Amino acid sequence: MDWEVWRREKSPFEDVLGFFQVQSVIDMCKGGDILDVGCGDGYLTKELLKHFNNITGIDESEVSVNKARKNALGSKIIKTSIEKFAPKQKFDTILLINVLEHLPDPVEKLRIISKWLKSDGEIIIHVPNAYSMHRRIGAYMKLLHRCTDLNDADRAIGHQIVFDTNSLADTIAKSSLSIAKKGGLFIKPLSGPQMLKLYNMPFWENQKQRDLYFQALNTLGTEIPELSSIIYAVCKKSDQECAK
Repeated sequence: MDWEVWRREKSPFEDVLGFFQVQSVIDMCKGGDILDVGCGDGYLTKELLKHFNNITGIDESEVSVNKARKNALGSKIIKTSIEKFAPKQKFDTILLINVLEHLPDPVEKLRIISKWLKSDGEIIIHVPNAYSMHRRIGAYMKLLHRCTDLNDADRAIGHQIVFDTNSLADTIAKSSLSIAKKGGLFIKPLSGPQMLKLYNMPFWENQKQRDLYFQALNTLGTEIPELSSIIYAVCKKSDQECAK
């Protein structure tokens, strides 16, 4: 299992965690037209191309867009902001994977994004969980005053908010969307840098044992979403919005 491709700058454990997020997204995506909002360097977009034909990615960063155009050949990558994007089509599935927590006004951004969605389409949102196991442990250790507080690591990667299940649901409801499905992925008992050290430790009997351990952590996160590292929501337009 090649997890190295999922490594992301400034987030040392995202190579592993991102792998499980991508698998979850692929399982949940539907339809022929998919939009990856905040596509970054295009690794998710690249994986989607193995399963779907018409993939569009958007990102504000010129550096990221240039990488995505190389990494995700066959997709349509556009340098634009959410406010300026004016698609000529609507989409079956819109992805916001580790994006919403970076936005200063997530409700308004979701209202804009929902206009790009087909009447029966879905928006898939992944965000870090404020009450994940490792953040709860950090609070008990007095490293965080509250689990929902931004820490130095959050600020370093541009987080504006740390969502919990209630604040995510509230944001979605205020944007006139409804939640069709929700859950969690992966349990991190340690911080990202510590988890990466655990992953690279030489005490594993073999790579299969290591892979099975991290797969088990992901399964545990799906079973106990309140402790998971990532929480997700699959959203639909409300009946009133579909009627417009």
